[in-house]
Amino acid sequence: MNLVVFARNYCFELAKKLKIKYFMEFDDDYTDFGLRFNVKGEFKHIRLYNTLDDLFEKLLKFYKNTKSITSLSFAQNGDFIGGQNSAMGVNILMRRKAMNTQICSNERPFTFLGGVNEDVNAYVRWGSEGKLFFTISCVSIGQVQTQSSSGGLTEIYKDQGTYVKSFYSVIYCPSCVRIIRMGAVEKRIHHKILWKKAVPCILREEHKKLF
Repeated sequence: MNLVVFARNYCFELAKKLKIKYFMEFDDDYTDFGLRFNVKGEFKHIRLYNTLDDLFEKLLKFYKNTKSITSLSFAQNGDFIGGQNSAMGVNILMRRKAMNTQICSNERPFTFLGGVNEDVNAYVRWGSEGKLFFTISCVSIGQVQTQSSSGGLTEIYKDQGTYVKSFYSVIYCPSCVRIIRMGAVEKRIHHKILWKKAVPCILREEHKKLF
């Protein structure tokens, strides 16, 4: 019963009871919040200290005005391994995932799924039905080392390892999620999403057929 999925899903119900339309869920212990690009669009890590309110207001405005997005997340520092040459560092973009920090709305409800890896299970499962979950690369969060702090999911991960965690996503979407080994020194099991098989794709207009 010591799983975060229950609290994550209850947040929607609680916000509705409190008549709160928009809210954000945080799922970790954070060391910093930052920007990943400067005003010229150049890759740079700029830590934020006294301007978080402004950042949240701007992201909420973007979320409100982009009504097709189900949930919007910050990038994680680990997404930028490799610096400017990393997948998230090449340009300001959005990727088809949403985990750890999520802007949500009672007008765009969804359910977190599974005992663990509940955020991954959700954005893959509901993404396969056309719901849009995005991580925006221009903002990021720093986290403490995985399984280094007590409480939360640490005990569950230590007891089960990442084997059970990763396979939850395979169980929910076996057609597009597989298991891989990752890590430079200490190898561990992790999920890998095959995005071309995971979510609906929009064909270019040039491929349109007339009937």
